[in-house]
Amino acid sequence: MLFILSPYYIVGCVDLMRNYKINLTVFGFVFWTVLVASSLAWNIRDNNSHIIEFAKIAARENFNKDQAFRLWGSRHGGVYVAPDERTPPNPALAHIPDRDVITTTGKKLTLMNPAYMLRQMMNEYADLYGVKAKITGRKYLNPINKPDEWELKALDKFDKGIKEVTEVDLIDGKKYLRYMHPMFMEQSCMKCHGHLGFKVGDLRGGVGVAIPLDKYIESSKHSAINLWVGHVIVWLLGVSLIIIFARYIKQKDIYTEQNLALQREVLVAEKISQAKSEFLSRMSHELRTPLNAILGFGQLLIMTGTNLEDKQKQNINEIIDAGNHLLNLINGVLNLSEIESGKAILNIEEVELNKIIDKCLVMVDSFLNKKNITVNNNIGEHNYKVMADSVRLKQVILNLLNNAIKYNNENGSITIRYKIVSNVIRVGIVDTGVGIDVESMERLFEPFERFDVKENIEGTGIGLTIAKELIEMMGGCINVESIKGKGSTFWVELNLKAENLYDE
Repeated sequence: MLFILSPYYIVGCVDLMRNYKINLTVFGFVFWTVLVASSLAWNIRDNNSHIIEFAKIAARENFNKDQAFRLWGSRHGGVYVAPDERTPPNPALAHIPDRDVITTTGKKLTLMNPAYMLRQMMNEYADLYGVKAKITGRKYLNPINKPDEWELKALDKFDKGIKEVTEVDLIDGKKYLRYMHPMFMEQSCMKCHGHLGFKVGDLRGGVGVAIPLDKYIESSKHSAINLWVGHVIVWLLGVSLIIIFARYIKQKDIYTEQNLALQREVLVAEKISQAKSEFLSRMSHELRTPLNAILGFGQLLIMTGTNLEDKQKQNINEIIDAGNHLLNLINGVLNLSEIESGKAILNIEEVELNKIIDKCLVMVDSFLNKKNITVNNNIGEHNYKVMADSVRLKQVILNLLNNAIKYNNENGSITIRYKIVSNVIRVGIVDTGVGIDVESMERLFEPFERFDVKENIEGTGIGLTIAKELIEMMGGCINVESIKGKGSTFWVELNLKAENLYDE
């Protein structure tokens, strides 16, 4: 396991060493060598510990196999087999009346109790695979089952409540992992061992397994070689990086001045941007005063000019329309400048979405009637509450509705639909208008971009830009889907208040 240091920490250490004129290359070489050597030592130690863990797993598996075999024999009261030189009648079972029986055909059989069966199986298993196993206890029927010194210590630990004992030990000069598990008296054991004074539930002794460690040690040698090779490769890579890093440090002073110059340029650019925002703000305010006068006098002429000819009235209306367009543009520029400069402050609170939409629909009702456009409001009476600024949200919805009307066809329709996903509500404003081509959609939310339409439709070109900025400031998002000639769907996503999440 190699340690990873933060780049900022490394750079800080480098600067400190440079201040004290410490040779960075030599220090890095020594530090990296010590670090890799420590990692290698830790991994080799960890690899060796895995040898014991793997051997323990094998020991438990062998114990479980032996235990299953022993329990099977116990439940069946032992097994009768034909006696021979290898399996003579067990003298330890002489107290059992039916130890030896004769079948109806005259064949002689002798009883093998579970311990007798398991001992033979363990001996054969040891000859085949090297794994030794033994059932033992302080009281035993067969002298072969007498516990050795290690097994006696294990039995003492079982008396103290320990559930299993494992230890590396030498058997015939070879390393083994010795494992022992306690064995308690069951009712099926009483037939053969009850006369020894045991009762059901008493500690009968233990089942021991000894796993040879030769193959595990051999396997660990291969792992150790791989660890050595891997760490040498990592060490060489680290030394290469140290050399490269040392060269980089030599060039650092050259780049430092360039970075400072770049920071100065960024600072100048920020000041220019701030000056631009202030200029736009002041210029917009200065333009409003004469513009309000123009609009006021234009409206006064329309109201009081009873002797005006139709051509004169038309000219005055054009002046008023142009003034309103310019006023909208100024307001839009002010809004955009305020947002870009970070001065826009939103009051995020619970807002009833359906009421905001209803108010917006009332405000555009005359424009709807003028083009005979019908509205289908699917939100209707659903009282969904969103986290937003009510004034700014109304501004966004109005902008989208106005666009849906302006770019719609005569006798068209607008549908307001919604969808709730998790804690977000998506509100879509669908129109049956001219639609937007793919190229225009890519720059639709950029300032002063307009739809490509056949007829001249008024607009400032910054409404969608402002809408996008405002929705994102409220923690939501805005986007569009459109098919040229078939209509568009502008949708906004807003965060629902928690109490709405289970309404649907």
